[in-house]
Amino acid sequence: MNTTALILCAGRGTRLRPLTYFVPKPALVFDRLSIIERTLIELFLNGINRVFINLHHLPEKVKRSITFPVTNLYEPELLETAGAIREYAQYFSDPFFVINGDTILTDFSFKRMMDFHRESKKLATVFTKHTLTRNGGVFVFSKEALEYIPHKKLCSIHKDWLPKLGGKVAIYRQGDYEDIGTWKKYIKAKLKYG
Repeated sequence: MNTTALILCAGRGTRLRPLTYFVPKPALVFDRLSIIERTLIELFLNGINRVFINLHHLPEKVKRSITFPVTNLYEPELLETAGAIREYAQYFSDPFFVINGDTILTDFSFKRMMDFHRESKKLATVFTKHTLTRNGGVFVFSKEALEYIPHKKLCSIHKDWLPKLGGKVAIYRQGDYEDIGTWKKYIKAKLKYG
């Protein structure tokens, strides 16, 4: 699949402190694989081998948890999710994937989601079992969607960008995921995957 992916790995993981003082969330290990390595395996199996990763918090530890060839984009000052996408837009294909670095994907196909996005003719597709804001952390954006990112320094996908897109957003529901963003969710995933 001739497309690119950005994995968002710059966050500080504040809700999982003190654990994330020492280990960034994408580098947390479940069943012998880091979260980001799990995502990279699925991307490469789906033929997506042009992958970018934005880094800020403990960047060297994220890098050490990766064995796949990726392009690291260091963010000296946090831009939030949509801000980072705007900053690095020159590197992306049309359309492109954006993936949260702290989500464990299960029974999920990047190829099927991309096919769904192209067929929908929308500017964005969100993988979710619930709502646009409570989602599976995988997005497909067409380049045209970049025009809707608000012109402010700190800019979020959920709070700032998706509301601007309005009815131009499709919902994709095939697959499952584990969000480990809080202690309760992290422990649940640890018990499930080890």
